[in-house]
Amino acid sequence: LHDLEYAAIRPVCLQHDLRPFFKYGLRVDGTGLHTSVSKPAKHPEVAIQHAAKVMMAAQTNMSGGQSIDEFNIWLAPYVKGLSYERIRQLMQMFVYELNQMYVARGGQVIFSSINLELEIPEFLKDKEAVVAGTTRGTYEEYEEEAKMIVHALVDVMLEGDATGKPFLFPNTIFKLRENAFEDEELMIKIHELCAKFGTPYFINMLPDWQVGNTNAMGCRTRLSGNWTGDVEIDTLRTGNMQWYTINIPRISYEVK
Repeated sequence: LHDLEYAAIRPVCLQHDLRPFFKYGLRVDGTGLHTSVSKPAKHPEVAIQHAAKVMMAAQTNMSGGQSIDEFNIWLAPYVKGLSYERIRQLMQMFVYELNQMYVARGGQVIFSSINLELEIPEFLKDKEAVVAGTTRGTYEEYEEEAKMIVHALVDVMLEGDATGKPFLFPNTIFKLRENAFEDEELMIKIHELCAKFGTPYFINMLPDWQVGNTNAMGCRTRLSGNWTGDVEIDTLRTGNMQWYTINIPRISYEVK
């Protein structure tokens, strides 16, 4: 059992679904008793800030990483009608927030990960799109905006910071579904990021053994085993308590 002293009081990784925050607002302490309370974000800049603060608030109580699955899909309704340059600025804001909030474990940035879709997956197409405390259509109506977010995010990551260093966070995890390679420009751009900084990760959703959704959280946790197809109860809001290792050599020694 790793980190035994923290097992009861400090879980490891946590994954967040942004929809509840976009519907009900943000209470970073969980109750609003000790911090200011925000209404649901109406503007894209506020939505971006809330996404970063969700991971920041959870990181203060976790020993492991923070993750958002379907990141670009949740944000897509907020960027509808915006220019590409405006969306790029929003992604730059988000990336710098995660690389400059020095709040984790005695002086570290948040160990953050975002799972990105290159198309709207089937299980989300007919789900109501949550924005500013209400709903506006369904997520399948925002596929263009979701792709623009990925384009803009990759451009920001390709540029690096003011000194040219790569952004190490958030871990960018691209899901490869059936239509992922249709946007050739985007796929080439992602591979340019791989060649330049080596930072992207990929989840291959095409094999038959894959389920409807798989996501990665932190540095080692892969979630999919309990996927039922019901997006409200599956692996979009979950985490892990601790890491466990079975010491097979020790067991062999003890049983001779």
